[in-house]
Amino acid sequence: LLGLISAIVIAVILKKRNFDTVDDILQQSGESWENKDILKCGVEKSLEGFGVQNNEGDYVGFGVDLCYAVAAALFGEDYRDRVIFLREEIDVGFTALENREIDLMAKVRSHTMEQEVSLTGFSFTTPYLYTGLVFGGEPSYVTCAENKNTTGACNNLKVCVMAESPMVDVVRSLLPEENMFEVVISFFDEYVDYLNSPTCNVIADNQPIVAGTLMRTRKVIGPYKIGNQLMSNHPLAMVTRDDDPSWSDFVTWVLQALIMAEKHNITQQTASEMPATDVFGEKFKNMFVNAIRAVGNYGEIYTRHLEDVIPRQDMNVINDGTSGLIFSHPFGNLLGSASSGHVEGGILEKIFQRGYLKCGILDQNTLGRFDTEKHTPSGLGVDYCYALSAGIFRDYTEETKNNYTKIFPIVSTSMSSSLNQHEMDVINLVEVNLINDVSKKMSFSQPIFYNSQEGPLALATYQDDAQWAYFVYWAVSATFYAEERNITKESSNEMPLLNLFGPHHKPMMRNIIKAVGNYGDIYDRNTDDLGPRAGLNMLSIKNSSRLHAFPGIFDSLNIVNDF
Repeated sequence: LLGLISAIVIAVILKKRNFDTVDDILQQSGESWENKDILKCGVEKSLEGFGVQNNEGDYVGFGVDLCYAVAAALFGEDYRDRVIFLREEIDVGFTALENREIDLMAKVRSHTMEQEVSLTGFSFTTPYLYTGLVFGGEPSYVTCAENKNTTGACNNLKVCVMAESPMVDVVRSLLPEENMFEVVISFFDEYVDYLNSPTCNVIADNQPIVAGTLMRTRKVIGPYKIGNQLMSNHPLAMVTRDDDPSWSDFVTWVLQALIMAEKHNITQQTASEMPATDVFGEKFKNMFVNAIRAVGNYGEIYTRHLEDVIPRQDMNVINDGTSGLIFSHPFGNLLGSASSGHVEGGILEKIFQRGYLKCGILDQNTLGRFDTEKHTPSGLGVDYCYALSAGIFRDYTEETKNNYTKIFPIVSTSMSSSLNQHEMDVINLVEVNLINDVSKKMSFSQPIFYNSQEGPLALATYQDDAQWAYFVYWAVSATFYAEERNITKESSNEMPLLNLFGPHHKPMMRNIIKAVGNYGDIYDRNTDDLGPRAGLNMLSIKNSSRLHAFPGIFDSLNIVNDF
């Protein structure tokens, strides 16, 4: 399981850290992340651009550098002596993470609703790469697949896709069943064996896998082509366990620092220009400087490892504010894994038993306000309070919405305590930034409004309740999904059903859109407050820039907590 570089690193760690055996290292799990001696990182076993052994015997790749960045932020200058790379087979990543054999997974893993909610126990960072399914193989048949043509000269199209992967449903939505073949593979190189056999003439998978596999092996018999059309939206993210939100935050903000450094033109050579921070404590004051000094900024990492495999295109270029950032994350197979329902003692269960949602709106924000004469709330944030209630309570109607939704004005200084002490279930229109995420212990939905003065605004929940945070996150994403597909109140039955939160919530997305409409509908109702729709608040069109750094890194020192 361990490659050459892993063996070398382990030997160093055994000598320096007083471990007797390799098993002692792999089973090290009791300590808090702040006191770790080593970082165990799961990466691709052999995938061009993401994790391969170079001619010098060093292990290199995008995923490898992400691990190095986290290690440098964690340990400082001697980070290279304190990383173990577990070069895993395809299907063992989540298992290794669950069993604490690794602390972090930096592989080609999609952030989907299915993966996040049904694979309980895991937390996904913000995406580090925006990509999707492509076809690769015999050139004429790749064209057939991209055109969804299975007639005439395309009649013999045979597409292989990895069994039980998120890509199966994508291919099934594009092509007839008789033209697709689910194959079991342990290593991506095995795709080539299928291409060289009568089984298939095309493979379908995430773009880095198709491009990285075919470019690395060079063993395809006959001509081959890597398709350039993304047939789906599947952003890639690093993954941690969700039982330690502080560790998940640490990993996420290392990634954010790589993006922010590129935005500010801070390179590996000028890493000292990155700011210090005290949000994770004095020990990690120079975490951002150390991360950039180790691997450079996001663009430097991309150029070093991915440019020759997947030339950098607009989707993975930092958004300059002129194109939209409203887009849904993929759902995956929502009916494949049935959930038992509410987590016992969790916030979703408490709301359901209580009979109403407690939704806070920041009182200084004009996007959610109270009419002092009518004593009624209105605004963008208020509509999202109603959206959540509609997703929770099946008999929600326009007439009963205020029975199921209690909306309260909240001052910014009490945000954290209101959530942590369960006075509020969710607070709307909170800025997504480093302090709110880490120091104030919040989890966030995707932003519902980008404000030039206040930054990206989202729904915030208590970070220690993963199920409720997921429910809120995907409720918001459903409104984006609906606008992307022009699904309105009248056509809300076109929204998918799901089993991920239990049988009662199977129609949650349909009920949300039936109650409040899609994101565009909500925005249009509140145009007087929001102003004309433009810039980051537009839908993200295909292949437009999606890479975005959240604020807070450059102003995170000397913050006084409100709890």
